[in-house]
Amino acid sequence: MEETRDSVEETREGLKDAGEKINALIDAQMRHEEAYAQSKQRTEQEMSRLARAQVETAESLKALIATVDRIAKERENGKE
Repeated sequence: MEETRDSVEETREGLKDAGEKINALIDAQMRHEEAYAQSKQRTEQEMSRLARAQVETAESLKALIATVDRIAKERENGKE
């Protein structure tokens, strides 16, 4: 009878320990998912900012090329 009680108590302690470990894993997973969501949002915001900057750079480059072309043509035509 004593052995059965000890065995039951060991089983209870084992289940309690397993439950605590499962809860720790759940908590860690929830923290990870939140961190991932925040990181994903920051990445998406940065990608949008970079896309806008790329468009602005392309527009500036087009303007510079047009200016250089205009100056080169003016020089060819003897205007300068």
